[in-house]
Amino acid sequence: MTKLMQIVAIGTGLATAGLAMAASTTVFAKSAGPVQCELNVSSTGGGVMLTGVARAAIAASGSYSLIIAKDGDSGSADIEQGGNFSVGAGGSSTLSQVNINLERGASYSAILTVTSKSGSFTCRKALPMKL
Repeated sequence: MTKLMQIVAIGTGLATAGLAMAASTTVFAKSAGPVQCELNVSSTGGGVMLTGVARAAIAASGSYSLIIAKDGDSGSADIEQGGNFSVGAGGSSTLSQVNINLERGASYSAILTVTSKSGSFTCRKALPMKL
């Protein structure tokens, strides 16, 4: 099963919830490695802004992949972004920003994977807040 299919399966299986659950939150990778990923989620007028970030204890570079699946009464959307990144020691780098509209009862799930010489680190975020 591809990552996108897995995300769609996760998003489809989620119970519906109101936009109140989309309040600003941050999800960090659970790894203690020198490079970490972070997904910041902030509410917008009619949805959420997802911002993917790489943080590093030491200077690092590599690649990232952000996959988002959204499902709701207005339709579904699958978004995939990726590219290269570079971040200085003790710094952070914004990798991607995606604004998605969420009507009442809509759901989404997002997976950000950051890969460097140190390994791969993954962050996950979903509305409702279950993964």
